[in-house]
Amino acid sequence: MVIGVPSPDLTASYDDGYFDKDEQGWCARNVELTQLGERVMVRRWGDDNGLRVYDERLEGTVAAVLADRALVVLAGGLVGYVFDLSTRRLSMRGHTTREFTPPMDYLESAYHARAMQLLLDIDAALGGPVRTAPHPPPWPAPIPSPTCAGAQESATAIALPDGTGLNSMRRTLSSDHGLGPQLLVELRGGQGATQLFVEGPDRGQVLFAGPIEREPDADAVIERWRVT
Repeated sequence: MVIGVPSPDLTASYDDGYFDKDEQGWCARNVELTQLGERVMVRRWGDDNGLRVYDERLEGTVAAVLADRALVVLAGGLVGYVFDLSTRRLSMRGHTTREFTPPMDYLESAYHARAMQLLLDIDAALGGPVRTAPHPPPWPAPIPSPTCAGAQESATAIALPDGTGLNSMRRTLSSDHGLGPQLLVELRGGQGATQLFVEGPDRGQVLFAGPIEREPDADAVIERWRVT
């Protein structure tokens, strides 16, 4: 559930630091939140056992309160951050990862098309337009991978009319890696970074980043995709 103003109390002060043996001491990571209405001010300061001193200030606003998840979504200069009302800590939203077991035909054209459509559907759930994935182009001849020694890769790129793009890569690794063929499909320029990666026959991941309040909608898309 999303509720509006007035927002809960977001004031907090804590040290999120840690002891680092390489620094031979405490690495302070102080965080202080103050609030004025919908304005939220954050000061972060610390050092690495006295070295690399830093002191920074950010200011944003409350975008939404997710009461059922005890989270406050922040915007403005704090976009990408959420405040956890249960722990009273500030955190930055990263990728959400959902794992799945790929089918045996994950290297086939039909699966490539399904993967592209999944990413477009996730993006729509995150607030983007509804789109139909184009037919995947044929894979070009593989070339040596620029990033993975001993591997061979084929790559395709499709520019969509709305300015987004679907980039895909199929990789065959050397026997030294102990993994089967891999498939990567990415949607670039959407509501948030969205990616499907099949690491091998036994493990795949869907990653996405977008508005936290729309995360359940994205999860519902992935769940429907898993069972079809």
